[in-house]
Amino acid sequence: MVLRSIGDYNELVQQLLADNKSAKASFSELKQLFLKAVWELLQLRKEIAPEKLEQIRIDKTVNELDPDFSFEQAINVMLKKNQES
Repeated sequence: MVLRSIGDYNELVQQLLADNKSAKASFSELKQLFLKAVWELLQLRKEIAPEKLEQIRIDKTVNELDPDFSFEQAINVMLKKNQES
């Protein structure tokens, strides 16, 4: 965009402000989704035996060390299996 006048500049500033406001709203929504997921996990954690929690932590650490492992792909596979059940 070529700024030819104060009006063009003002339009650009308004668009940038709108984009920023939209980004803040999106971040706020993502933050709320994350906090809800953490809350749910903390509730579920109360129901899982300590030995099982330790095994989950070990599995996570092993997966983090594997450069070919993708948490996103693993979650997609798990969700697909749950839908098929």
